[in-house]
Amino acid sequence: MTGSRVEHSVVRRENTLVSVGLKGQDMRETGAAAIRLGAELRRLRLERGLSLRAMAKRVGMSAHSGLVDYERGNRIPPHDLLTSYLRELRPTDQKLVSLHRLAMSERADLRAGIAPEPPVSPIVVSPAPPRVLRVTATVLGHVARTLQGVAERITRLP
Repeated sequence: MTGSRVEHSVVRRENTLVSVGLKGQDMRETGAAAIRLGAELRRLRLERGLSLRAMAKRVGMSAHSGLVDYERGNRIPPHDLLTSYLRELRPTDQKLVSLHRLAMSERADLRAGIAPEPPVSPIVVSPAPPRVLRVTATVLGHVARTLQGVAERITRLP
């Protein structure tokens, strides 16, 4: 329909942002990696002082509207466009390539109906108090002596 606009909103379903149309149907699904990839594309472009229009010209696009979708994480840029981004923005690390690979993997999983993995929380290990360390050392000493005795008995078997 010409001139009509489909209204939608973005909601979070578990680890995935989903654009939902008026009747509740999913219009697209984007994993967290696509959103992080888009944010990194935008950060690098702005760091270089480039407008969307200037970036579109540099990567060979006739309009900048497609870049907006990539930077918002609504779409994942194809490999050839990513190569153009890398050529123009010259990032110092492999973050864009890694995020692109992860976003493509997430999209494949979403299409296959595989739920995204929950984010990994960092494990914080606090040092044990000295008493716990002494008890642990004593227990490990007993275990070591027991295992040594078992090993000696095994070697004496016919």
